[in-house]
Amino acid sequence: MCQHHLRLRNRKVPRNGYVVPVIRAIGVIFALVGATLLAHAQASPDLRPGATVVVKHDSSGSQLVNIAMLDAKYPPALLQQQISKLGTEVGILPRGVSVFSQQIGGMPDQKLVKAQFAINRLVNRATGEINLQALTRMFAGTPAPYSISVIKVIMDGEIPTSKTLRSYSNDGVSVDGMFTDRPPALEYLIYLKARDPAKILIPLTHTEPPPVQAEKPAQGMPMANVLIPLVVLASVAAGALVYFLMLGRGGNGSPKNPNSRF
Repeated sequence: MCQHHLRLRNRKVPRNGYVVPVIRAIGVIFALVGATLLAHAQASPDLRPGATVVVKHDSSGSQLVNIAMLDAKYPPALLQQQISKLGTEVGILPRGVSVFSQQIGGMPDQKLVKAQFAINRLVNRATGEINLQALTRMFAGTPAPYSISVIKVIMDGEIPTSKTLRSYSNDGVSVDGMFTDRPPALEYLIYLKARDPAKILIPLTHTEPPPVQAEKPAQGMPMANVLIPLVVLASVAAGALVYFLMLGRGGNGSPKNPNSRF
């Protein structure tokens, strides 16, 4: 046996001498993983609908609109302005506008800021048109801290046809639609990519969407490239911990099997 191997074989390893440093290293690694996940979660946008709009077509030809805002502190005056903005979009004034706060629980902050009114030109059953663009533009450009990124629109009582808009996406907005039949309704989730109302363009009926260009990769290191090395490093460190614990079980602190490759 060569002299180098004799030195390795006769080397004394202190009982559990490497365990504490390895445990500390594992703790640091998992702390980095947790901090990375937390930062990613905090940077992610809130995808809850900031506004829910229910539109019901009346027998008179008008549409009855109910709006509920997610933020209990949403200014009623701002919502009033946005309803007027909707009237400008469709070219007709809303009627019977009522904006109010509705308590929904025992705590003061458990309430909904709501609005009710009647208007025309949101739905045309003869042509299959639904004016989601006007409903979306009324919330586009809302100043912070009341900015809205997601809108939910429910067309109560509407049944889809071949002309009904299903989904749509461009640089300014993304629309995802679905149909529920009990009771019948069309539900749309609308994601605002742009704050400028002029960039919110949604067709009235179903159309083939234009080709979407691939998005540029986000600046900085991708999430997976950060987490995968950390997880692998944590796994290696955990394996090293098991190995050092096995070293510590020997009576003199040396490995039980001196012929081990490790």
